[in-house]
Amino acid sequence: MPDNRTSTSTPPQTGSAAACSLRPGALVLLVAQAGASDAFSQVLSNTPRDLNAAFVALADVRKGFSSLLCERLRSECNLQVDELSQDSPVSPGHVLVAPAQMSVEFSETEPGGVVHASGVSLDGERAAQSPVRLREIAQKACALFGSSTVAIMLSGLGGDTVDCLRQVKEAGGHVITQDPMTALVSEGPRAAAAANLVDEVLPLWAICSHLSEYLEAL
Repeated sequence: MPDNRTSTSTPPQTGSAAACSLRPGALVLLVAQAGASDAFSQVLSNTPRDLNAAFVALADVRKGFSSLLCERLRSECNLQVDELSQDSPVSPGHVLVAPAQMSVEFSETEPGGVVHASGVSLDGERAAQSPVRLREIAQKACALFGSSTVAIMLSGLGGDTVDCLRQVKEAGGHVITQDPMTALVSEGPRAAAAANLVDEVLPLWAICSHLSEYLEAL
């Protein structure tokens, strides 16, 4: 006899709707200054979409140029790429690009729940304090993700990034730097190594595979 009862089950979510409802297993902070566009592209173009991590790309580029960076990354990688805005979802396979004049605030719906990020505009002297901005973003990321925070330092200056990496190390997270021999500006990776903050030193082409292996072991 046929069963004419109406099903009350909810169909599974797909696409971006599903992604927005998930909390990533890890948060990856990508930090680069000189040569950021090329460095981000080389790392993210090899990153699989199903990696259980979200990315926040902290580039030393101003708003306007950051939208051009987003367009390039969308064309060259398999991840969802968006410029940081208000209440942006922090979800697996999602890259948020934060312009240089923005800090980042993270929030969660409940402890262990869905995470969102919002851009906070910085003006004047505050906008020029790159070391302070990066350190504060790392502090806020680690407050939610703890030891599941990963920092990847690419080409850049040392003083602007060492405190950021230190926050991640002190939270029990993982720090990767680009091999200084391959960096357009090597001061940042060298300074991080001198401060004993680095877990892995890798050429750009090897960072993605190492990151995948590391996250799978978490």
